[in-house]
Amino acid sequence: MSSFLRSIISVSALKLVDYIVPIIIMPLVLTRFNLEGYGVYSYVLTISTFISFIYDACLNTVGVQQLNKLKGNEIAQQSFVISAIFFKLVFFFVCAIVFIIISETAGKSDYFCVVIFSFGFGMLNSWYYIAKDNFRFIIIVSLVVKILAVLFVLYYAFELHMFIFIQAIASALVGLISLIKIKNDNRLGKISFRHIKNYLKNIKHMYIYSGVNALIQPIINSAILASGNASLLGIYNVVMRFVTVSVTFSNSIITVLNKCNSEVFYSVGHKTNYVEVKYRSQLLKLLFYSIVVFICVAAISYVSIYMTKGEISRFFIFLIFSFSLAVIPSILNQYLTQLIHMIHSSKNIVKYVICSNVLSLISIFLFSSLFPYYYIVYAVVLSPIIITICCLWDLKCKNLL
Repeated sequence: MSSFLRSIISVSALKLVDYIVPIIIMPLVLTRFNLEGYGVYSYVLTISTFISFIYDACLNTVGVQQLNKLKGNEIAQQSFVISAIFFKLVFFFVCAIVFIIISETAGKSDYFCVVIFSFGFGMLNSWYYIAKDNFRFIIIVSLVVKILAVLFVLYYAFELHMFIFIQAIASALVGLISLIKIKNDNRLGKISFRHIKNYLKNIKHMYIYSGVNALIQPIINSAILASGNASLLGIYNVVMRFVTVSVTFSNSIITVLNKCNSEVFYSVGHKTNYVEVKYRSQLLKLLFYSIVVFICVAAISYVSIYMTKGEISRFFIFLIFSFSLAVIPSILNQYLTQLIHMIHSSKNIVKYVICSNVLSLISIFLFSSLFPYYYIVYAVVLSPIIITICCLWDLKCKNLL
């Protein structure tokens, strides 16, 4: 098996551990704490993920590139890793303090769990294992800890706050073990502010558009929570959980396509009829695949919610269908953005992402008073569709579709 395929399988396995546990415990949460309880749990996860994204500062993307640039210089590699982790820890404590001060969530236990969750999510540092092509340790640790957490939940978590706390501790424990291993692996490295300065310089533009892209989910969750409709919050997060898992695992297919396309691109160029037809053919196949995934996501979401609530109103069926629809442009966007980045640059993608998310956020404020709850559909579905249209237009202008 090639190192490329081995890396894909390893990354997929690590993602599987991260996503399969929340899906396995979903029926338990829905049964024990109802749809409203699952909505609160998912809200905590969403805020925690956003905080971990902020203090990660694109390290999961830039970290791999920097280690590849420093290949052959073991001391420099170790110094970069130690410096990046040091910066990340400092930034985490700053974010945690700011969150505790300004947060308006319901109770202090939720404050605490959000901070613990965000520590675990960010300190996993999967970029390090990707760069080193060594996943076995962290996959085993993550799997064992999360299985134990599920067992604790089954027998001890009969209150929602206790359930969230156990899940948060499990996440933080995996992050802490990963942090200790990385520190031991790079014991020869020293903190270098030069590495930190270069790292911050490289992420400037990426951090801006990634931040705008990541901001929309916490805003939507906060808007639903503020509306007082706990059932809607639960439905939204049940569907989006399946959407996220589907898009994440589809990324393995996109990665393989990207490798094949880059091999052709760098050998024959892109101004040939063969390449043009190939891109169009791949896009049509991905469109068919994403439609199948959309149907599966909508069906699974409907069954999961029906088992909890029993009869589902037409309005909620409409929401399930609409939220699931986001999976189609989201999968296509992974392919299109990688293709555009390979052909020229990602500058245009930055503009597309920022503009689409700004329009989605504007729609929240414009439609929230005119069409209660429908604004959520606009915000969820509008952004990825706009990005898809812009990317297709970009490729069409270059005669590649």
